[in-house]
Amino acid sequence: MSEENSFRVEPAEKPDDFQAMLVGAALVFVVSVIPFVNLLGCCLIPQVLGAMLAVYWFTNKYQLTISPGKGIVLGILTCLLGGIAAFIISMILQKLGINPVEEFTNQTIIDLVEKYAPDMADQVREQIERQKLEGLGAVQIVIGLVFSLVFNAVGGLIGGAIGAAVFKKAPPATPAAPVA
Repeated sequence: MSEENSFRVEPAEKPDDFQAMLVGAALVFVVSVIPFVNLLGCCLIPQVLGAMLAVYWFTNKYQLTISPGKGIVLGILTCLLGGIAAFIISMILQKLGINPVEEFTNQTIIDLVEKYAPDMADQVREQIERQKLEGLGAVQIVIGLVFSLVFNAVGGLIGGAIGAAVFKKAPPATPAAPVA
């Protein structure tokens, strides 16, 4: 055994970002599956907040500062994890016929058409009923998944970059000693 290896000190705990990812992904998931609150996803609010929470959790637990690149990767992975889980649960709920947002939206569309274009109201009702009977097709599911992946990746990128810039834990740099 060489003398160099005998004095090497291993850190007690290597930084593991999986727990931080789960916490941030849980936030993304919960906000994304709650009816009407999930509309905030259009503005990337749950994704940005979930990514920032993951970065905060990670930097606070290990008392370190991470690079913007590490923050972005952590944010993207966090949001993809939470977003894909929310997408799968949403698809299951839709297949079970549980979708209060869709019912509200359909009724709003019918009300608007009856008010502003009464001659088209019957056609709109028929189209909505036909769509309910047909359900989601494979193409619609794939398109929804692609949009979900893109939105979650972009939100994770933004939240991870912001989180890395905001949640710095390293001690401040000591000023250089004046040269005499």
